Amino acid sequence: MAGEGAAEREVMTARALAMLRGMEAALDMTAIAALDQLVQQASSRMFSAVEVDQAGIERLRQAAKEGTLVLLPSHKSHMDYVLLAWILYRHKLPMPVIAAGDNLNFMPLGPVLRRAGAFFIRRSFSGDRLYAAVSVYILFGFFWALGYYAVAYWSAGSFLITVPQLATQPIGYDDLLYFSFVSLTATGYGDIVAVSPLARTMAVLQHIVGVMYGAILIARLAGLYSGRRPSEALSHG
Repeated sequence: MAGEGAAEREVMTARALAMLRGMEAALDMTAIAALDQLVQQASSRMFSAVEVDQAGIERLRQAAKEGTLVLLPSHKSHMDYVLLAWILYRHKLPMPVIAAGDNLNFMPLGPVLRRAGAFFIRRSFSGDRLYAAVSVYILFGFFWALGYYAVAYWSAGSFLITVPQLATQPIGYDDLLYFSFVSLTATGYGDIVAVSPLARTMAVLQHIVGVMYGAILIARLAGLYSGRRPSEALSHG
């Protein structure tokens, strides 16, 4: 991706893969069980009580059966998302995946937070075109999935799951997020199919955007990095 030389391309590919690995969580239920006791002890010392809206918990439980939950805490302190995850764990709800700033990704805290469900993103893309390009590509997948979900919500039957084992439940956001990235990357497994005209049009447009974006990105990176040595390409955006 960085030019004609194999070494430069390997360096740029390694950088892009490292960025993607940094943007993923690694939920470890063993680590979460250990942290559960730690958070319980800490919260009992820091607060007189932790009040939980039980009716709200039940609404979350019902909503979780219909699709993916997106939680937006006010984030007045780091305890916000810690307690939120702890309460969900205690009530046997799906553990959240938490967006965290990369300033928290340091030893030994970073690996612990990643096992607890955190993934790390930069607060600024300034000076690193490759990181910005990878982030935009991922956002394409998420935004298109929201569009697919809106189409499926307002027009039942817009998407068809062709695998019998998966077709027992109504199609949800998780399924459409998967379909979105399959379409974006032109993988085309065929286990989820766009049926309605609007859904098919969106899928075709996403396929075109994914292919064109990748081609333009490679051409752009080739122009930026083709004159650099591998070590220089690794250290610059």
